[in-house]
Amino acid sequence: MSTLRTVAIVGRPNVGKSRLFNRLARKRISIVHDQPGVTRDVISAEIADGAYTLFDTGGLGYKGKDTPAALTAASETQVDFAIAAASLILFVIDGLEGITALDEKIAGMLRRSKKPVRLVINKADFDDEKIELAEAYRLGLGEPLRVSAEHGRGEGELRDAILAALGPAPVDSTGTEAERPLGVCFIGRPNVGKSTLVNAFVGTKVAIVSPKPQTTRRRIMGVRTQPDAQIVFVDTPGIHHPHHTRGEYMVEAAVQSIPDADVILYVVDVADRPGEEDSEIGQLLRDKANAPIVLALNKADIVNPRYLQANYDVY
Repeated sequence: MSTLRTVAIVGRPNVGKSRLFNRLARKRISIVHDQPGVTRDVISAEIADGAYTLFDTGGLGYKGKDTPAALTAASETQVDFAIAAASLILFVIDGLEGITALDEKIAGMLRRSKKPVRLVINKADFDDEKIELAEAYRLGLGEPLRVSAEHGRGEGELRDAILAALGPAPVDSTGTEAERPLGVCFIGRPNVGKSTLVNAFVGTKVAIVSPKPQTTRRRIMGVRTQPDAQIVFVDTPGIHHPHHTRGEYMVEAAVQSIPDADVILYVVDVADRPGEEDSEIGQLLRDKANAPIVLALNKADIVNPRYLQANYDVY
């Protein structure tokens, strides 16, 4: 079986996780803002020069409250995801604010996990004497790496440390790169149940589930490891006719996921009659998909069997 190469960024809110994610991805994917919890889900990027998948867990578990209890619960959820899904965890702390009680709590979770962890001190934009290295060492996670996600200081050293921890990309007996994990992509209109299905397959909540359409704004990845396979489930924003720039970005993120998938689950809500958007998505899949397409008839338990068959025939 191939080894999944995944790196997850964790840390308390507003220490610069999303900015560091964008720096390593070499493009702006995560939203950067001073408000905690702006990154709403698990966001991912493929890092070509390291052959690994990078996760930003910035808003996982965040429910819109900034009370100490809410922030602690969100951070614990993020760490739990990283422990389950990542080969390497980057624990980011704020070098100017110093170590907080929540930093210490997260560090304890990571130490107990026995997962490889690199401690990253962000916001090292000024003289090093402003950063209390002794405090960082007391977290028990080894030598910290000092970076400035905003200005790029320490970026090269961090990239080298990631590759050193992951090791070389695995190769098979022929000397070529080993087979990568299976990628399963969920495609469909907004609010047809893609996120609910992804969470069910992964066995944990990696995608926000809401009756409100367009809750998923970017591609979200969940990882499941079986004895004989590793599977990456990719949730995508609902494909629709966008009316604003953010909507265009969401649709583009979904469309870009199609050619790279190994299997595509075209999720439809069979309680609704197929419409124009369904026809357009079907044509899009015929044009861009390079993989088998599985038609997933969701919400079938609330539909009369005869009506279900009629909708299936239309699709």
